[in-house]
This record gives sequence, structure tokens and C-alpha cells, in this order.
Amino acid sequence: KEIPPPFLLESLDGKQVSLESLRGKFVLLAFWHMGCIPCREEFPYLNDVYSAYGKSERFVLVGMSGSDDRTAFKKFLDSEHILWAQVFKSIQFNDHPIPDLDQSLHVIL
Repeated sequence: KEIPPPFLLESLDGKQVSLESLRGKFVLLAFWHMGCIPCREEFPYLNDVYSAYGKSERFVLVGMSGSDDRTAFKKFLDSEHILWAQVFKSIQFNDHPIPDLDQSLHVIL
């Protein structure tokens, strides 16, 4: 079982999300980048997962992207009909900002 490094991230609505705040829940972290085609191909499946389990207080799905352009990021999320929570930028992710990723990585806690 791999546990991701501690992180403190900001959601689009300005709320802070930390790994510690998710403790005790089933967590699916979806790392992605706007330019990543395989990531975009996974979005419908992640929407299905979110639709099936997203109302449970024990499950959380969080998308993590390293985008720096809040307006473009929000427009992209709307165009892709992404339903689950997204974090906009890194406040702290193991002392490094989230890198731009060309493939997605999912970690289930």
C-alpha cells in the first residue's frame, strides 16, 4: 500500500484540501494535465465512479492538475463536464509544486 506524500492544495472555490483532511475515507486521487489525451479519455469513467460513489461520506474523488491559469482551467473543466472535486494549484506538495503530467496516476487510500 503506497501512501502519497502530504499535500496542501487549493480548490477552485478557494478551500484548502490536505491529505490529512481526507484521512479515514476511500480516496481516489486523479493526477492529470489539460494536454494529456489519455487523461481526457479517462474522464467519462471517472464521472461514472463519481456518480456511483460520490454521495458517500466515506469516498472522495479529487482531481489534481498543475495548471497555473485559473480561467483556462475552469473553462476546461466545464467543457469536459467533469463532476468531481478539482484542486487548482499546489500550496505544498511534498515541498514541490505538482508537475505538469503527461499521464494520469491514481492512488487509492
